[in-house]
Amino acid sequence: MTTQLDKVPTPDHLDLESLITRLRAEPDHVVAVGFHNPHSYRGYYTDLAFEVCGPTTIDHLLAVAEGALGVTFTGWKGGDYTMRDYTSVWLVREEGECGESLGAVLLELLLANVSGHTAHITGTVHGTVVQAGNIDGGLRL
Repeated sequence: MTTQLDKVPTPDHLDLESLITRLRAEPDHVVAVGFHNPHSYRGYYTDLAFEVCGPTTIDHLLAVAEGALGVTFTGWKGGDYTMRDYTSVWLVREEGECGESLGAVLLELLLANVSGHTAHITGTVHGTVVQAGNIDGGLRL
């Protein structure tokens, strides 16, 4: 079974409210790549970062995102930063590292990458054609 995005999302950096709203609209299912462990982002302490994790569920992602709303985290070099609905969100490998923006396109790709199904995505990155697919529940590039 090949899955395609019904509507191509507009590239846009997400804030916490947009992330929560999008996750609430998605029926619960397993995703091969998710996120957990919210904390202050090292690049911009006022922003929120999540660590990337393996297979999880939409309900878990929603609980993690909602759980970060209103929480005060300590920045990498100190200071307290409260995560608001308008706070920008990022994905990192582990706390203390810089990562990448969690935007609308990336979120849709994560949500479409359903474990147990085959999703193929083809695109162009800096002039190079790339393909990604979910093979046996794991994302392959």
